[in-house]
Amino acid sequence: RLLIAHGADVEAQAGECGTALTIASAEGYIDVVHLLIELGADVNARGGQFETALQAASACGHPEITRLLIARGADVQARGGHYGTALQAACMCGHVKVVRLLIESGAD
Repeated sequence: RLLIAHGADVEAQAGECGTALTIASAEGYIDVVHLLIELGADVNARGGQFETALQAASACGHPEITRLLIARGADVQARGGHYGTALQAACMCGHVKVVRLLIESGAD
């Protein structure tokens, strides 16, 4: 909150890491994900190796964050990045709970 209050860009890209939301999603920091969304982070921002925060959460096996991002409007069909889609990421990384959640949310 302090950084944002002093002008930090919540959408800033960190090279291959993508945005702060993507990093927090990959690392499983659900409280940070909530905060960034509250502060206006775009859940569909693109960039970095995962391409989207949803792909990051899916590849790294974080069903709670995956569910939150979908509830906040993340595109389950978004393509790009290392894995292609969030569903492909979850499948390749063996995260069955995330695979089920994505399919239930309309991913194909």
